[in-house]
Amino acid sequence: AAWGGKLFLGTLDGRLIDGRLIDGRLIDVAGPDAEQPEAAAEPSGWRDPAIVEGYLARTDRLAPRRAGEQALLDVVPSHVGRVLDLGCGDGRLGALVLEHHPEVDEVVCVDRSAEMLQRARARSAEDARLSVHSHDLAEPITRWGDFDLIVSGLAIHHLDDDRKRALFGEIAAQLRPGGV
Repeated sequence: AAWGGKLFLGTLDGRLIDGRLIDGRLIDVAGPDAEQPEAAAEPSGWRDPAIVEGYLARTDRLAPRRAGEQALLDVVPSHVGRVLDLGCGDGRLGALVLEHHPEVDEVVCVDRSAEMLQRARARSAEDARLSVHSHDLAEPITRWGDFDLIVSGLAIHHLDDDRKRALFGEIAAQLRPGGV
């Protein structure tokens, strides 16, 4: 399926990708010489409460994260019914979308880290439209249904490249017409 011109920021083949997915092909506009970020913590570290706390304290202060959140808000469609947050961490992106788009009916947050899910559930207690579920992104996301908006922040890079490719196909297939 064509996914014309949707913005994509992430990693593929160990490199930062800044590009667009056009007709199912990822077009990298950053190029092979793009500055690469520091390596992320190993996924197994997300079981350690100290690592989770340190990560959340650091990332809240990162200017690139705040810029990415603003970029997300800039591309949210005019009507959003359902949102899927892949690798939701503490639920920050889902809550951000709800804060700026009160018309949203539901935000489904998925993550595999029990420590992060605990924090996301605490956040979701503030808004019944936010639901939090355990799910490993190494597994297909098709069970969650279709969405107007699918977001992910700092999670997909943990997957191997073959799974990233498959996940992007699943995302494209699960977007409703006009979805991002």
